[in-house]
Amino acid sequence: MDSFVVALITGMVLLVMVAVATLHAQQSRQLRDIQERLEAMGAESKRKEESLRFQRTEFMDPLSQLESELIINERKFLTDIELGMILKAREQMKQVIEQLKQLEAWKGAPYDLEWAEYLDRVPVLKSLYLRADLQDPVEVVNVAPTDPTQPTPTPVISNS
Repeated sequence: MDSFVVALITGMVLLVMVAVATLHAQQSRQLRDIQERLEAMGAESKRKEESLRFQRTEFMDPLSQLESELIINERKFLTDIELGMILKAREQMKQVIEQLKQLEAWKGAPYDLEWAEYLDRVPVLKSLYLRADLQDPVEVVNVAPTDPTQPTPTPVISNS
């Protein structure tokens, strides 16, 4: 009788161990699936974030080049086309900043710069831009974004 009870208890312990192992395996598989889905969502968000930062670089680089050109040529004025380019870059930068903040991917300085912070890094361009903006604002003409989904820049009203 004692051996029967020991065998019964051993069988029940083995049955409980198999059940616990099965439940553990199922939970591990479910957690792995959840983790894979979260990683896929994070990768999509990361791609969007990288795309926005690349897009920002595409319209900030011409301004950096313009800064270099102004320094080299010691030019003391901006053309209407250059002012339009600056206004367009300003609008696009504000849009990218807003999208990065919505994605909760905004890192702040020195990685992500607001428009004013960027202008501080191009002092010659900033002074000429502010002087031109204060003296004779121009109306933005033909600087609409090439992407139809992007809104057009805010025009500056001319004094004429």
